Amino acid sequence: MTLEEKAGQLLRRLTDGYHQTYGVGSMTCAIYDTAWVAMVAKTVNGRTQWLFPDSFRHLLDHQLPNGGWESYASEVDGILNTMAALLALCKHVANPYQLAGQMPPDMASRLSRATEFLRAQLQQWDVGSTVHVGFEILIPTLLDLLEEAGITFDFKQRHLLMAIRDIKMSKFNVSVLYKNISMTALHSLEAFIGKIDFDRVSHHTVSGSMMGSPSSTAAYLIHRSTWDEESEAYLWHVITAGEGRGNGGVPSAFPSTLFEITWVLSTLLESGFTREALGIDRLELLADILETSFVAEKGIIGFAPLVGADVDDTAKAITTLNLLGRVASPKNMIEEYEAHDHFKTYASERNPSFSANCNVLSALLHALPNSDDYTAQIEKATRFLCNYWWETNGQIKDKWNLSPHYPTLLMAQAFMRLVTIWDQGLLPTFSEQLLKDKVLLVLFQALTRVLQTQNTSGSWGNHQSREPTAYAILVLTTLQSLPFAYPLRPHITSAIEKGRASLRSVDNDILKPEYLWIEKVTYGSVALSNAYVLASLKAPSSLYEFGYRLRGLTSIPMKNVTKFTKFYAQIPLYAGVAEWQLQASLIEGYLFLPQLKRVNRDIFPRSDMEEDKYFEYIPFTWTGANNLEGTFLGANFLYEMMIISFLNYQADEYMEAVVGGRFSDSPDTIRDIIKRIFEEFNVRDLSNGHGSLQNVNDLDKSLNGTNSRETNGAKVPGFAADCADVYKTLQRFVTYVLSHPRVRSSSAYDQRRLRHELKVFLLAHVDQIEDNNRFSKQEISHNSNTLFETPRGSFFDWVRTTSSDHTSCPYSFALVACLFGSGQDFFKTVEAKYIAQDMCRHLATMCRMYNDYGSLMRDRLEKNLNSFNFPEFGSGGKAEADERLKERLFGLAQYERKCLEMSLGELQKVSSDETIKILKMFCNVTDTYGQIYVLKDIASRMTKDSAV
Repeated sequence: MTLEEKAGQLLRRLTDGYHQTYGVGSMTCAIYDTAWVAMVAKTVNGRTQWLFPDSFRHLLDHQLPNGGWESYASEVDGILNTMAALLALCKHVANPYQLAGQMPPDMASRLSRATEFLRAQLQQWDVGSTVHVGFEILIPTLLDLLEEAGITFDFKQRHLLMAIRDIKMSKFNVSVLYKNISMTALHSLEAFIGKIDFDRVSHHTVSGSMMGSPSSTAAYLIHRSTWDEESEAYLWHVITAGEGRGNGGVPSAFPSTLFEITWVLSTLLESGFTREALGIDRLELLADILETSFVAEKGIIGFAPLVGADVDDTAKAITTLNLLGRVASPKNMIEEYEAHDHFKTYASERNPSFSANCNVLSALLHALPNSDDYTAQIEKATRFLCNYWWETNGQIKDKWNLSPHYPTLLMAQAFMRLVTIWDQGLLPTFSEQLLKDKVLLVLFQALTRVLQTQNTSGSWGNHQSREPTAYAILVLTTLQSLPFAYPLRPHITSAIEKGRASLRSVDNDILKPEYLWIEKVTYGSVALSNAYVLASLKAPSSLYEFGYRLRGLTSIPMKNVTKFTKFYAQIPLYAGVAEWQLQASLIEGYLFLPQLKRVNRDIFPRSDMEEDKYFEYIPFTWTGANNLEGTFLGANFLYEMMIISFLNYQADEYMEAVVGGRFSDSPDTIRDIIKRIFEEFNVRDLSNGHGSLQNVNDLDKSLNGTNSRETNGAKVPGFAADCADVYKTLQRFVTYVLSHPRVRSSSAYDQRRLRHELKVFLLAHVDQIEDNNRFSKQEISHNSNTLFETPRGSFFDWVRTTSSDHTSCPYSFALVACLFGSGQDFFKTVEAKYIAQDMCRHLATMCRMYNDYGSLMRDRLEKNLNSFNFPEFGSGGKAEADERLKERLFGLAQYERKCLEMSLGELQKVSSDETIKILKMFCNVTDTYGQIYVLKDIASRMTKDSAV
């Protein structure tokens, strides 16, 4: 069949399966809901029977050898499935009713194995990372019910689960369920067993269901005092018409009519399928169903008619109707769901949804130009999505789908539509700065991360995963037109073709959905899975030519990209990296550069410095390392560390050129200034500190009530008048680092480490100034090596202390620990803390050796002390040839590398995988700087004459 024929077949399944009363649905069966349905018993003429014995048999048939039930895609799936199924088994053993004599002989073993499986699963469960719908109220209730059945569980994170439950319930008064208000809690009434009167919620049923939930409906039937025939009829229909097709299994939600219509149609229509190819009559029928609900429910709908509205389904409906030529306004959606800085999925939402806000943005853009001016809402949604992406470390995660490529796709589609509309002259008041600083960078990161995560087989996700592969292909076809992505287009085209070949190689059986979508437990959908696969095979590969407005937002120097690609390919760390990956990291770095340039001079004065040669190198050191092993730390972290990197260069230059020139004869004065700054600084009490250089003026005012860069002859008590500007400059630097919001919220231990290392960093510069002064008084040759006559100690002592502290590596390492500590010690144990400091010292020493290797000639010209000047590099008290010196220093650097690798290996034994990923990236950044120095000296040359 052609793609068009397959798409037509998919729509026929929707229309042919549609029931006038119950709608349609294709969600996979869930053990969790099946177990609740199995627990429904009905008493007729004084005789009680299990109403759905096939559902109980379904549970027995699907119990695993280990005693549990399937974890479809996440650990909470297995926990919820097993808890509900175990409860159903307990109830059937206690009261077999008509099944007496038909129960399996191994029921006792089944109960025992299920209990032990569940005990183990709960013990290793990471509660904090769970995103599934309502788990925080469902699992505590199931624990209570199992305890009533004689089975108790205690586990490590039970207290955390109960704390989350208590927070949720503190905001919810169960009596509101008795009112005529639709809410998401109706989808999970089983969580309120023992807490509500089920007789008082009957008015919420729609065609017999409680918000389209078989489990909630089953709990309602079990616990109300009188029978509800309509609810029984609903459950019978779900068993026969759902994906179980009469085998007793039921899905987590049925029907899902509007959800499936909107997702399927919008996906196909946005990917190049024409109305004619899909079938006008079928489209009109589905459009009528959708529009009828949209109008009847006053512009806000849910996943099925009358089950309660949410912003996600509403937004998709607005997009779909407008794609079908039926004007749908977002006005009521905005009124109902707009929050301060994002759009709520529903009123009681615990955390905002990234994908729902993507769909809102898409809906607002598809409503143009037929709607009112909603630029403010478009900008709000855009800003939320950008900030969410910027703050996310690792692949983007969403609460409704487990694949990172799904929210990435929705964001890519919405943002590309945004920039296209803006490029055409619409949205004239939309923030150009937001587009330039964040939207384009986010789009490019999305593109490159999808490219980097493709499997060698051409697929994405787990082996032979069709749906995630389809998402990824659609991201690439959507973003390939980005004007600054053209160097990558050959690889993009190749990746798309490999992905499509992977899809074609798999048995595209329409009955095999994948478990990706999140409900109470994870589910799949035949309709959605096949819609995305067909869309990815159909999506056009033609490029959109943007106009001057968008092209004018960025200026990527492609000649420099080519030049630096060749340069970085010479560095051992990147020698085996594909050319397109180096280009991608360089382009990404250039997209950061305009923001960095705006804050480049906010801390240290730059009038006494030559051109910042290092400035163009800094972004790649972070983007390249971030992409090298797929660490994908957030853009905000990269941006902050890029700022720290150029501040470290500027601090080094400032201490050499200004401080070194002015205080060469009185180094103790600058030591006292540094000590005073740290004595006066209290990171926890600084009420107006800022962690953003854009607000450095506000930071200055928080220090002394004025702009501290304008000294106007003001004195610092205890110091001479000519110390004021130095004091204020260093104070700004220290305050910027220590008052970063994440530093202030980090653990006391990590803050102490950072303050200590930052202080040592600045004091090491003073020691270096003293050493340089003593060294410069010697007769120094510009053509050969000069040995230092008055060192403080051995070369080992110097390079492991003053010299390595001077690199900024130890304090930057401590800063990273603060940024990722989340209020707790970043390194959890004494072993981890000890080994981490040892690892950092080897890293800093190695980097210093590389630095000195590359800056030999510059240091000679500036009469700066270098590793080569230590007596150990002399032969019988005489200097050796430069090449021999470099060989020896490089060999020592390689020794430090071996020590670094060993300590990192030991640290892996006592640290989490996430911690190690962050450390490896930091090591790679630092290593990159060292290897750059081996090839090229990038430090700005100070202008000593003007500095003095």
